[in-house]
Amino acid sequence: MSREKTLVKNTLIMAIGTFLPRIINLLTTPIITGTTTDAQYGQLDLVTTTILSFIVPLCTLQLEQALFRFLVDAKSVKEQKRVITNGYVMIFMLMLIAGIICFFVPIDLFNGSYKFLVIGYIWIEILATTSRFVLRAFSKYKEYSILAALVVIMNFIIVSICLLWLKTGYIGVLIALTLADVAGFMYVLFVCNIFSYFSLRHLRIEYASKMLQYALPFIPNTVSWYINQLSDRWIISIFLGAGANGIYALANKIPSIVNILYPAFNLAWTDSATRSVNDPDSGRYYNRMFKMLFCIVSAGTVLLLAVSPIIFEILCRNESLYEAFNYTPTLIIATYFYCFSQFFGSIYVAVKCAKNMSITTTMAAVINIIINLLLINKIGVQAAVLSTLVANLFLAGYRFYDLNKNYYRLRINKRLTILTVIVIAIVSLLAWSNDPILWSLDIVLAFGYAYFISGDIFVGMLKSFLKRK
Repeated sequence: MSREKTLVKNTLIMAIGTFLPRIINLLTTPIITGTTTDAQYGQLDLVTTTILSFIVPLCTLQLEQALFRFLVDAKSVKEQKRVITNGYVMIFMLMLIAGIICFFVPIDLFNGSYKFLVIGYIWIEILATTSRFVLRAFSKYKEYSILAALVVIMNFIIVSICLLWLKTGYIGVLIALTLADVAGFMYVLFVCNIFSYFSLRHLRIEYASKMLQYALPFIPNTVSWYINQLSDRWIISIFLGAGANGIYALANKIPSIVNILYPAFNLAWTDSATRSVNDPDSGRYYNRMFKMLFCIVSAGTVLLLAVSPIIFEILCRNESLYEAFNYTPTLIIATYFYCFSQFFGSIYVAVKCAKNMSITTTMAAVINIIINLLLINKIGVQAAVLSTLVANLFLAGYRFYDLNKNYYRLRINKRLTILTVIVIAIVSLLAWSNDPILWSLDIVLAFGYAYFISGDIFVGMLKSFLKRK
């Protein structure tokens, strides 16, 4: 099976593991909001977001990245055992340290016995995160999707029982998240048999140190990435208030559609890029995938821009929030560059250059914050929109430049790029209009462009996928 066909197949499989959880989480939300107060819901959201976005990535020291990369390079079962043994021993040690710190450091969000529940959730989330990377390293994509589906379905069931039947209140959500991850980890442990590779006789301090050296540069990248994604909301809330943040959040709803669809491809692409890095034609392969991504993402962005007024009319039933659409097209374009930055980030992982990846992400985060702070009092929410666009454009552009300079020559079609810029500009302007006729013309133009730039790619992918092995 060709690399391209394998990539398409894995993307479709991974899509189940990324798309289904988001759908079921939407079903879970009304149960949670219907049984908790606004303060409790806000407290719960703060706890879970903080744990998932900051505490867990810091507690693992990004060793899950090392586990994935070293397992891909492993040439024998013995080498795989060495990677898993050293990786998980360090993970267990870090879990113990994190537990001790959390125990002695005051946690105002949850007191008393709940503190142990928070520590337990952190522990199991660390194991769950690590296990997902190991599954990908072993090319167990079906198991990865099953794991994701299992965890989210278990979470839905337990949340329903705790909140609707047992009346546990908001703490039941944390219980559900913890038990769901326990079920997921047990699946990995017994069904996927990951720990059959665990043997203390393969423990080597020098090898563990090598893995740690690889993982540590990912920490600033992870922290900066979350700062880049969340700083807008913090700054808007501080300077403009919750109402303005609500408008900004609504403006991001349509661009966030990309975050539902793109991660499946990016997970599969990261694996494919990593496994192909030592191939003699890796440069040509990366260029083919870059060209394909450019065509598909450009087509998708133009189509999303064209239909965004219609989607917004469906989503927004409050006239006081209509202002949000003024920012939506720009945020869609910002997401366009976000996709390319992620694509280039996967190549950094493949060539084992976490340092450059972290530097670029940190620079983008700094740019985002500076623009926000300089302009937030002058142009309001527009400052956050502009900072997001500039930061994502910088991140994609600089990574493209850096990769071309130091690693691979990634070529762009100048004529196609110019055409795309013109079409995006026209479609964006038409989307801002309030004329249904112009909206109709916008959609016709978008579909025409999408077919022109990516029609043959979709037809070729379909034929390739359906073709007998």
